Amino acid sequence: MRGADLDEKHAADLGEKHASPPYDTGYSLASDDRDDELVALERSRWVRRMTTRAAYGVLCFLVVLACALLGYFLAPRTPDVALHAVGSPASAHSGSFKLRGAKLQFHVDLVYRVQNDNYFGMVVDDISTAVFWPETKFALGGGRLSNIWVPARRTVEITMPVAIRYDVKRGPPPVLLGMVDSCGLHDAGIGEMSLEAEVQADFHTKIARSLVQSGRQSISIKCPVRRMGTLQIDDGASGNLGDLVRTLSA
Repeated sequence: MRGADLDEKHAADLGEKHASPPYDTGYSLASDDRDDELVALERSRWVRRMTTRAAYGVLCFLVVLACALLGYFLAPRTPDVALHAVGSPASAHSGSFKLRGAKLQFHVDLVYRVQNDNYFGMVVDDISTAVFWPETKFALGGGRLSNIWVPARRTVEITMPVAIRYDVKRGPPPVLLGMVDSCGLHDAGIGEMSLEAEVQADFHTKIARSLVQSGRQSISIKCPVRRMGTLQIDDGASGNLGDLVRTLSA
């Protein structure tokens, strides 16, 4: 009996020993804690990586946006120069117009609008205009102005005095006959002359220097005098303009 009891006790001790290993509970808890720490650490690293990437993305976007805005605001824009109005010849108001020697002379005012679309001011170094008889290369006169300041995003009006000169003896006869048709020889005539004007402007900003040139624009001006036939050529010894026109028309 005693031997049997000892065998049973020994078997029970062996079963308890194999059923409950001494490392089971404590080691499992420690392993789980380390796994949780590794997961938390990896997640923290992933969050930092995503945050860093997002920050770099936002920074790159801001840099690109700043460059685009800087390019938009600093990009030089060519100003627009357009003829706005034509003033009447000064001599028409005073009534003092006359043929000076053999030259027909009077003045008109051309009003130009210079529009600056830049976000910074500019200087028109030189602006000049030439007036032609329509459909010809014959220049009747011109004018020039310089050093005109145009503020940013503004439009400035420039009044340019233009001197018109025509030599009735040496100038192309079609021009004189056209003037007579417009202003009249012995009658009132149409009362207006049609001419063509073109303008060129040299300008500079803090960034660039350039020029703008317009094509010919048709303008109408009031005749400086009516009934041109009575105008005396030179001192009168050469006759009057009516005599010259009759000679050209013959």
